[in-house]
Amino acid sequence: GTRFIASDECRVTQAYKQAIVDAKASDIVWTNKLAGTNSSVIRTAQVESGGLQVNGFVSWLLRNSLTKTLTRTLMLTRALDVYKRAAFDEECQIWQAGRGVQHIDAVKSCAEIISEMAEVARAEES
Repeated sequence: GTRFIASDECRVTQAYKQAIVDAKASDIVWTNKLAGTNSSVIRTAQVESGGLQVNGFVSWLLRNSLTKTLTRTLMLTRALDVYKRAAFDEECQIWQAGRGVQHIDAVKSCAEIISEMAEVARAEES
């Protein structure tokens, strides 16, 4: 998934694409503050300022069988707004990405990406 965010065809900000190109695997951190479950994001000042883990009360709500579903639903609803802003607003720097960022060195077309993946697969078959 991450590789295709840094593609010509992906309709996200250039800043998001460049962050993926510039990131190393060590820049990827886990947070449960967005949707109540772990998500991998690129470590940015915005991510750091908000902290990576929910507070004790929210953690309790997420573990409680009576409140877990509602809490996750509310957190996910809010997270979807954050993800949308991150994709289209240059000021929002809460970017999801996986550790595979270390293999991404440029923004390319989807055709180029698929061609490279096919080439690697053929080489592994040999």
